[in-house]
Amino acid sequence: MDKLLLDEVIDCLPKGRTKYYYYKDRYALMLLSYKIGQGKTVAELKKSNLKNLLNKAQVKKLLSSISNGFVEYVNLQDGWLVDGLNEIQPFVITVGRWGGEAPRWQQTTRHGYNLVVQLNFSNAHDAQYRSLVKPEYGALLNYFGHPVLRPEGEETLRETLAWARLDIDFDTGEVLIEEIQSDWVREAKDMLSDAKTCSDNGDGFSEWMCVKGKPENVIKYVTQVLAPYIKIWDEAVLAATIDFIKNELGINRIYYHSYESGPQLKHIHGNTPRNLYTRLPKRFCFEKTDESPQFLQKDRRFKQMLRKMATPLWYRLDLDYNLEEERSNAYLS
Repeated sequence: MDKLLLDEVIDCLPKGRTKYYYYKDRYALMLLSYKIGQGKTVAELKKSNLKNLLNKAQVKKLLSSISNGFVEYVNLQDGWLVDGLNEIQPFVITVGRWGGEAPRWQQTTRHGYNLVVQLNFSNAHDAQYRSLVKPEYGALLNYFGHPVLRPEGEETLRETLAWARLDIDFDTGEVLIEEIQSDWVREAKDMLSDAKTCSDNGDGFSEWMCVKGKPENVIKYVTQVLAPYIKIWDEAVLAATIDFIKNELGINRIYYHSYESGPQLKHIHGNTPRNLYTRLPKRFCFEKTDESPQFLQKDRRFKQMLRKMATPLWYRLDLDYNLEEERSNAYLS
């Protein structure tokens, strides 16, 4: 997307920070809430493309509390009240910008800019992190060359767990999720490895990446404080992104790069995290397709790259399920 459009979109969004709460598998309730419209029976949901979501523990427990077998939107929105299964984690959502350089460098499918959805930790996490790890500066486990939240003052100093980059086209009503990523999780695992080595050797922590915390405290941070986030970060940021796309941008068709085509289209060299481009979109009920986003089909550079590929593949998720069903029924009649 071009910079002018990106700036206009950001100017129209709610200012400041947005609180976001997540627990494991919350995305299942979210996607089902989009599906049911005015309400559906459990039997109807079992016949839908979201049927696998009904096997999630959170969903099963919620549906078991509905005596008449008829699921309404409000039932799924209150799903977080069904406790005892997962710990609820608070986050703060912010948005940012990415782009302006050559696509080969910024790993975008076309020239232009991306809107960035940033999933940031809460103050409670950040306080524990600073107390145990004792970093010498902010964003120690992030990289300012990536689209993380950049502090503009004490009121916005939040550490970023993960982010998603979006290419948006309002004319075609499509969003392409270019990438989701977490530097924090990767760097924390490296920091943990070094801390364990220091602990085993009986050494004080060797100021790895300007860390002043003792080895045992660094180990405690990664294995206890950060551990719940490591388990859910990928689904949490994707769920927050889909929620943002539907409810803030008002777009219902979402594309996501596949493992087969994404690295070629974005000029990624080296290891690509397979799970993020295979299992994750499948868990969210994205379906594979060889149909490229319409807005890319009009892009000259993209068409040139496409000619060099045997079978480009994408994942696609349509959130306007009820409209899709109406069109299908009209065709059949």
